Parts: sequence; C-alpha cells; structure tokens
Amino acid sequence: MRLAVGIPTLNRPEDLKRTIMSILKNSVLPDAIFVADQSDDDTTMRVCEQLEKEAQGVKLVYLRMDRKGLTRARNKILDETIPKYDIIAFLDDDVVLDKEYISEIRKTFLHDDDVTGVTGRMIQKVRKFGLKLDYNIYLFLSYLRAFLRGYFSVAAGIFLPPRVNEYLVNTFPVVNPLRRNLIENAQWLYGGLMSYRTRDLRYKRFDEQLILYGFAEDLIFSYSLWLEGKKLVVNPRALVQHVESPASRLNQDARTLMMIGYRLYALAKFRPKSVVEKLSTKLVNFYLPIMKLSKEQKEEILRVIEKHKDEIFSGNLENLNAEIIRRLTRGTRIDQLY
Repeated sequence: MRLAVGIPTLNRPEDLKRTIMSILKNSVLPDAIFVADQSDDDTTMRVCEQLEKEAQGVKLVYLRMDRKGLTRARNKILDETIPKYDIIAFLDDDVVLDKEYISEIRKTFLHDDDVTGVTGRMIQKVRKFGLKLDYNIYLFLSYLRAFLRGYFSVAAGIFLPPRVNEYLVNTFPVVNPLRRNLIENAQWLYGGLMSYRTRDLRYKRFDEQLILYGFAEDLIFSYSLWLEGKKLVVNPRALVQHVESPASRLNQDARTLMMIGYRLYALAKFRPKSVVEKLSTKLVNFYLPIMKLSKEQKEEILRVIEKHKDEIFSGNLENLNAEIIRRLTRGTRIDQLY
C-alpha cells in the first residue's frame, strides 16, 4: 500500500517545517510528501529544498500554485497522486503528528477494504474565556451551550461519532476513556487530518468555487462521499496536535460570511429544494448569535446573505465571494487573491 501525504500551505514556512519534521519522525514513513505552496514568496520553497535533504528516502515533491485557494491546492495534490498512490493523507500545515499516526492510518485502511476515508483525533488548546482549554473540554462546553439554546440535534454530538445534522451543523464527539480506542463510522471528515483511498476519488474533486480558506470544504467533500454510500471512519488512536498558526487567518467578519454562505450553498446541494428555505433559517439562527461580531456587523451579514441567497441556492457563488474578498482587503484586485 503506497501512501502519500498532501499538505496545502500558505505563508507558514516554519509551521510547515515543524509539520514535516514530525512526519519524518513517525514509526512508519509515507512513500511521499506533496507540498502545494500558495505563498507570496520563495521562503517555503527553500524550506522544502532543505527538508528534501533530510527526508530519509521519502520523496518530497514541491508544487508551486499560481493562484491561491485551499480547494485548488487539494485538487493539485489529487491530480499528482491519483493513481500513483493508494492513500492520500491530507494534513494542515500547522500540525504535529504522533509518531504512530501514519501507522494507524495505514492499519485502518488495511483492516477494512471498504473504508474510503479516515480521520484521526485532534489534540489542541483552545483559547476561551481568557483560558487555554483542552479541546475535549471546549467541545463539551460547546455542546452544553447548544443544549441550553435548544439545539438538541447539535448537543447530541457529545455522545455520537462525527455527524451532520439536517441543517448541516457538523459535530465531533467528546472522547472519553470508553471510546479512546474505538474505530467508529463517521458522516464527515475533518480536513486537517483526513485520509482517502484514491481509487474512490478518481472522479471526485474539491469544489473550487469555495475560495481562499474554503470554509466547510472538508465537510462538503467528505459528506458527499458518505451520501454516495462510501464508508468513512474515525480512528481516535491516530493523534495529531494542532499548533494553530496565527498566520494567514481570515478576520471574523469574512469568516462568518464564508461559514454561513458556504453552508447555505451546501444545503441547496444536499437537501430537498422544498425544505432548503426552512433549514437555512435554522442554520443562520444557530451560527450568527455565537459569532464575535457587533450587532451592526451581524445585520450587515444578514443583508448580504438575503441579497445573494437565490444565487447561492442556485449554485452561483461569484457575488458572495466578492463580498468575502471586500471584507479582507482594500485596493487589491480579486484575481490577486484567488
């Protein structure tokens, strides 16, 4: 079984270096590492040239992207790895792998030939309430808040494997000692640590209408596979620490518009037309109140969503994407950004 790692990256050379070094310290090494670089200068390229000399026989392939976009970078990696490799293991560029991560991913695919996709378990400290919380505690508090707000299908995520509810809120379970070693079926895979059997992706690609960070691109891609009857699982023994980089992050205004707008787009793709309008209201009412935005900013996002909703439901994101870009920069041409 030939396994390649794929890492999209943008202006995070030191984070990427730490990620690749953790890959090379694994007990089982991948056959290749593909880096799809969207950075603004050549620093990342030079880091890859340096790491290639330390790669212990692992093929390190540097792919220079001429246009930015996470989905474009993922598709470039797929084009380069299908059908040469059996497994493509996508990673974020700011993670550190447990030394058994690659081994656990390989074993999961080898054990069950029906498995199309595997995700692992993320370890992370999340800053909330002025404190750095363990990710498990953060999840528990998030589900408790959802329960208190009356969103019971979301709150149920505390007990269930990764699920997607009717209005496309995706959940991830709180890991307790009883499920720490239990491989469970999932309905979606987290993009920072998702691996796929390439034979099932020959005619699948990530949606390049989802620009820049492409919020929910992982959900849309993996959930579509699940809806097609493909088997997705979570292996909690495949551990990855997310050392969240501050570089190349969206501001909260653009992030919120992207989060809600792209999920409305997905609703129209995955749910019957007769219920999309009703579900879209539930989705907006769930996400918008918990965003750290002013009342005026929230009202503006609602105005933009309402203005472009029919286009979004029809599958056209051009004007929504232009609105997202306008929240990121002033005086920069859109074609310079994506």
